[in-house]
Amino acid sequence: MQEYIELNHMALVQPCELSSKAGTYIPHHCVVKLDSSTARLRVVFDASCHTSNGVSLNDILRSGPTLQDDIFTILFRFGTHRFVLMADITKMYRQIIVDDRDAKYQCILWRNSPDEQLGTYQLRTVTYGTSCAPFLAVRCLQQLAYDNVSTHPLGAAVTLRDFYVDNLMIGAATIEEVMAIKTEIIDLLGSGGFPLRKFASNNDIIADIPESDKEVNVIIGGFSNIKALGLKWSPQDNVSMFS
Repeated sequence: MQEYIELNHMALVQPCELSSKAGTYIPHHCVVKLDSSTARLRVVFDASCHTSNGVSLNDILRSGPTLQDDIFTILFRFGTHRFVLMADITKMYRQIIVDDRDAKYQCILWRNSPDEQLGTYQLRTVTYGTSCAPFLAVRCLQQLAYDNVSTHPLGAAVTLRDFYVDNLMIGAATIEEVMAIKTEIIDLLGSGGFPLRKFASNNDIIADIPESDKEVNVIIGGFSNIKALGLKWSPQDNVSMFS
């Protein structure tokens, strides 16, 4: 799991600092997602695990309000466009650093090999598995849009309207419109440390995107499709379905 608990995303707590820098320990384990086109081995943090006093970290966290449209609205709007584009933010939560005062509540036990002593580490970025993580990530993403609406009006509007957490689903009536949105959204999100990947489209809109950053099409029974918010979507036919 070392690849997925990235060392630059956590900081070792020295034994003499445990009383001041270790507030809550979060259990973690790995899961395997065979249908993932990127990271098949992932780490899961269980902030809902109860501590010795019967209370979990998630029990005392405020999760924050919902800031984005629901899945149905996003998918319905996506289906109304003639030309469409999809993409994901690369490791969205891991791009956001938490305040030093809060990092003490995101501690884990870790060692790089069975031969080493266990150490206490603070997770320094927003952690998947904490109840407030979706709100924090989306709020940071939207603040980036608010701060750059004058320089990236198209990209800011899309960021505020057409994301479901880290999933971007946009479209327009012409290829030129989608291309303009793509250019702005890549530049806007890149400036805030939110690089996009897993691009997909029903046209040549992503011809200039490196193959490594494109979503992998899965062909089943002669039908090519990719995952889209829990559904299967065919770029060639621009048709959504579920299995």
